[in-house]
Order: sequence, then structure tokens, then C-alpha cells
Amino acid sequence: MKWVRTEKELPAEGTRVLTAQHSRAVQPIIAVGMLDKGKWYIDEITRPVEAKDVDFWAPVAPLPHDAPIPADKLAVNMARAIMERND
Repeated sequence: MKWVRTEKELPAEGTRVLTAQHSRAVQPIIAVGMLDKGKWYIDEITRPVEAKDVDFWAPVAPLPHDAPIPADKLAVNMARAIMERND
């Protein structure tokens, strides 16, 4: 995975990528998001983020086809996600 400066290159609009930003934070905020019409829509943030506020992006690596997630781990992860949403 290679981080790309947004000043040099932007991802294709509508493509989900990892984003990193420092805006008003001590540690960088890393989350999944996508660029659309000059604004970033980031999963962890409820409002659109200005393009200038995201410093880096990186493509999301696909899972290897020969390494499926075991069914028992998948069920546990899904259950945790559902419980977190209900909190």
C-alpha cells in the first residue's frame, strides 16, 4: 500500500479509499472514504469534508481470493458490529 499526497493526485471519484488527515488533530485520522464533486465523504465523519482537509489517500487492498475468512470469525465480527451499532 502506498500513501499518495492529495496535492499530487486524487483518486477516481466514487472510489472508496483510505484517507488520512491532520486537521486540528494531534494524531492523524485514518478512515475509509470517497471523493465526490470536490468533497470527501468519510465513514467516521458525519459531514462532508473539504478536499483541502484530507492530506493523503491510499487504495484499499482487496482480500486475497485464496484466503477466505473462516465462518466462525466472520460471524463473531458481524455480531460485534451489530452490537456496536445498537449502543
